[in-house]
Amino acid sequence: MVSISEASKVQFQSTREDGVSVYRAEAHPVWTFGAVPHGGYIAGLLIEACVQYQSSSAHRDPLHATVQFLRATSVGSLELQVKGVRFGKGLSNLTAELIQKAPSHMNFAPQLRNATDPAVASRFAQLTRAGDGPGGADSGCWFTFVDPAERLTHVALAFCGDAAPGVLHRAIEGSTHAPARYWLATIVLTLEFKARLPEGAAQRTVGVFSSGRFLDEPSGRHNCDIEVWSAPAELEEDPASGADAPEDWREKSRCLLVAHQMALTVQMEVNQRKRTQETVREVQV
Repeated sequence: MVSISEASKVQFQSTREDGVSVYRAEAHPVWTFGAVPHGGYIAGLLIEACVQYQSSSAHRDPLHATVQFLRATSVGSLELQVKGVRFGKGLSNLTAELIQKAPSHMNFAPQLRNATDPAVASRFAQLTRAGDGPGGADSGCWFTFVDPAERLTHVALAFCGDAAPGVLHRAIEGSTHAPARYWLATIVLTLEFKARLPEGAAQRTVGVFSSGRFLDEPSGRHNCDIEVWSAPAELEEDPASGADAPEDWREKSRCLLVAHQMALTVQMEVNQRKRTQETVREVQV
């Protein structure tokens, strides 16, 4: 297995005459949906390049990112170009582009362990039975990266911020076990990093809570709001071997990241065509 830390290594290459710093990364085939790299994973690579760009400045922690996917990326080599726009006393503004020229159901599933939050599941079931609610789907899950050496890096948090729309797949398919007929391609992803991981929190587990709306219209576009929270303990394969959460774990939990995603429903066959295409891919942040 290839952990998300191993798959998110970004290396500095050079600084151009126009001030743009160039970095290299590899989009790994494990962290894909179908044939296309996961949108949050790709956003995380861009953020990691920006963090490295700021490594010698006073503003080293990411605060907010808006990512626009102009085209789908492919598995393979990525070029990340970062440039400073404005450097203030409290904040720095950067722009980054991802450029790719490479050949080209959730392949990352073995890397994760998850458990549904019962309170959110109960509310969703009640709304479904009643035929009530604003129209959409709520989801609450706890995710653990199974590699014991894994840590919640910026890339891992960005991945989790784009993982929640899987609830839309379940709503469209009507079953968690049916093969995916649709691919919810991320078009715009906004990430805001809210807090550092609190002391005593799990190092590779988070709670991901999402609310999806507009499942059909307009034009097959879907909107999803996501919150990523710290967790009191890791999810172990054998529940009996896991640590018990303290009674006050809710008071000590912190929201680590909030995200908003706009996704477009695309037939899965479009995703699968990426296995043989050879095109230039660009992403702007």
